[in-house]
Amino acid sequence: MIVFGVLFFIFGFVTWLNGSLIPFLKIVCNLNDFEALYVTFTFYIAYTLMAFPMASVLKYTGYRNGMIVGLLIIVIFIGILKLFKFTADRY
Repeated sequence: MIVFGVLFFIFGFVTWLNGSLIPFLKIVCNLNDFEALYVTFTFYIAYTLMAFPMASVLKYTGYRNGMIVGLLIIVIFIGILKLFKFTADRY
């Protein structure tokens, strides 16, 4: 049960972190208000669009393994973002 609580906190933190990055996105990427808030909008639309496909993944893998798959997806995309940042810093 403690593992599920910790994982729930991690997923919630990633969701909260997205909203707190909006002012920094506006500055770094020269975005207006609409474009910056569109980032949050697409984040929550992704929840809506991916609910049914991920439900089938949960049915196949189970709840515990489904959370592990979710964490692996987060780690993969963080790695991709780090790669893009490293590439952008070099040029």
